[in-house]
Amino acid sequence: MADLKFNCPHCQQSLEAPEEMLGQQINCPSCNGAITLPNPESKQTATPPPPPPQTRVCPYCGEEILPSAVKCKHCGEFLDGRNREVVSAPPSEPQKPQAENEIWKGNPSYLYYFGDFFFCGFFLLISVIGIFSHFLPSELLPLPIVLGLFSLLRILYAFLDRNTKVYALTNKRAMCKIGIISRKIHEVGTKDIRNINLHQGIFARLFGVGTVEIESAAAAGQGHVRFMGVKDPLSVRDVIRREKDEADSR
Repeated sequence: MADLKFNCPHCQQSLEAPEEMLGQQINCPSCNGAITLPNPESKQTATPPPPPPQTRVCPYCGEEILPSAVKCKHCGEFLDGRNREVVSAPPSEPQKPQAENEIWKGNPSYLYYFGDFFFCGFFLLISVIGIFSHFLPSELLPLPIVLGLFSLLRILYAFLDRNTKVYALTNKRAMCKIGIISRKIHEVGTKDIRNINLHQGIFARLFGVGTVEIESAAAAGQGHVRFMGVKDPLSVRDVIRREKDEADSR
């Protein structure tokens, strides 16, 4: 039988012992220390450990899940201590409405009232001459007075009409405010604009004014806005068209 080779645990001296002495106690010949030889039964092959389980039990619902699972597929609970409400994405905040910004604002040009100012001014001048001259008989004197008052009121009306008509374009709508005593407001949303028309007569083109008509998608004759007598109407039309395109892309 082969001898067992080992080292003394006290002095590390290399020793040998026959197998029949296994399990007995001997003394080291070098240091005289007591040595217990290993038992032959300890050399038997140890039983291999059982294989790890293929599943485990969810601590929340008791169903079987994979050992590497992070979240239970049955109850939806996280197995690492996290809470479903905490992990879930926070609710998105409601989108704030876009602020309304003014893009363009204007009034009819004074050139749009050129006819009123010119002819009424001319008649007013004639009436003044007729009143203060001695060529008219006294029975015809009321005629220049009436003509002068009418011309003056017409000039005043044109001035007030021009300053009370306000046109505005924002990133949300086109508006027209009119009225000297009463008030009317017409508006069309930029997304609802269907057509943008431009009207210019001969004299309007000479003076560089015109009317920009904005048609909505409503029924014919409804929801229209007119920027009457604006200066440089081509530029105004282009601004409206550009804002409509931006509104359609949003």
